[in-house]
Amino acid sequence: MLQKILNILKIEKPGNFIEKIGNFIENKIKPIFTTLLYLRVPLTIALFSLLLFVFVDQTLDIYRSIALENDIDKATISTLFVTILSILVWYSGRLLEYKKKTKNQLWLRRLPRLLGAVPLASLSLGIVRANSAAPNFFLNCWFIICCTATIMVFLFFINRRNLFKSENALGFLKLNNVLAVEDDNQGLFSDRFENIFVNVAYILFSGFSLPIIASNSKTSIGVIAIFILGILVNGILLLWHREQKLDILILYLISLAANFIFLFKMPTVALVNNIGTVSIVAISLSVMVVVFATIYHWGIENKIPALTAIILLLLISSLLNLNDNHQIRQLATKANRELPTLETSFDKWLASREDFEKYREQDKPYPVYLVSAQGGGIFAAYHASTALSKLHDSLPNFSQHIFAISSVSGGSLGASAFSSLVKENIDNQEPLEKKAIKLFGQDLLSPLLSMGLFPDLLQRFLPFSINTWDRAIGLEIAAIAFW
Repeated sequence: MLQKILNILKIEKPGNFIEKIGNFIENKIKPIFTTLLYLRVPLTIALFSLLLFVFVDQTLDIYRSIALENDIDKATISTLFVTILSILVWYSGRLLEYKKKTKNQLWLRRLPRLLGAVPLASLSLGIVRANSAAPNFFLNCWFIICCTATIMVFLFFINRRNLFKSENALGFLKLNNVLAVEDDNQGLFSDRFENIFVNVAYILFSGFSLPIIASNSKTSIGVIAIFILGILVNGILLLWHREQKLDILILYLISLAANFIFLFKMPTVALVNNIGTVSIVAISLSVMVVVFATIYHWGIENKIPALTAIILLLLISSLLNLNDNHQIRQLATKANRELPTLETSFDKWLASREDFEKYREQDKPYPVYLVSAQGGGIFAAYHASTALSKLHDSLPNFSQHIFAISSVSGGSLGASAFSSLVKENIDNQEPLEKKAIKLFGQDLLSPLLSMGLFPDLLQRFLPFSINTWDRAIGLEIAAIAFW
């Protein structure tokens, strides 16, 4: 009966059918998953770029903000750094391919190209999503440019060798020994270039960390730790690539010189504010793909599960709270100071009101305002500050009638800014709302993101805390710089 059914459905015997499925999985499906597992680093970074550039609402708001300001420079810089990210994702995958030959050569050659195209394609898709609500000409043009860049980069991945080998193409640049290589440990995929990329990643890490960290003290633990990190990075490279001693020494001296420039010459937030948040995310992912691919490569050569060890260190340090560097700084107070009761505080506040007697003489109730400001990042800070400032400008003595402000997160930042603006705006020469808009119209996010994606991200992997690597310092320094 079973055989008749199989004949009707034109299916072979169950044994042969199952065997064919097994062969299909073994020969077609397994190589793909094996390759994806082997290329886990570029795959992970590509997926992160897809998530961050397409599915994060704040990122879409940034695209819209760039479009509303017609900021061609920032759009161009963002596209450039995402292009570099795409190239580095491809490079890390191709590097791992050259370092370990397997029988799944076809997929090892194809997947790095596909993964390399993901960041630029994600930027294009993110712009489409940002443009879906209210179509914008700037976003349309930006989308076309990103799509063109994606196609060109993908074609470069496919035709790299032919481009730089042929005299009729780009062979005249004489880069065939670097970009047209086909063998392990040559050109771009040699130990020398691996050392270069790692040091460039370290320099970028320092450039996005040192100026902000050193703004309070140039000899803090955080600053010293970054210099020590450079020694450790190049020390490991030296032990690994002993034949490249001179190159590694030169690279270390270059990175050391760059550190001193960042420390003493680089303006605090100029770099991060000029390139913008999209570029910062792209650069951070670029650094990660280079560093983690190199660690993975080192682990393979030395037969050490390096990535697994790093992830375990991350989990242990975080679960045991060993790396909590988010310290709350406190004002110096008397040890046994008792907090006043609500009634006492209110009575004292009411007695200090200059216009209280006027209301009492006129037998009018005295207006008392309680303000609540919700959280929500920079948007909440902007809203709280500008709304309160507008009320201050519109209603005489409004701020004098505020007894308390209860706020969280971004709302606290806005409320604090309002309070400080009121204290500074004694002469009332300029509307308070204008000052608030000017303050929160600046890019306060980029310095915060820079600290969060560079030193504070590395902090998550350390079993001890470095307080000056706290990402909150980026927001503080930005607020001070733009005050």
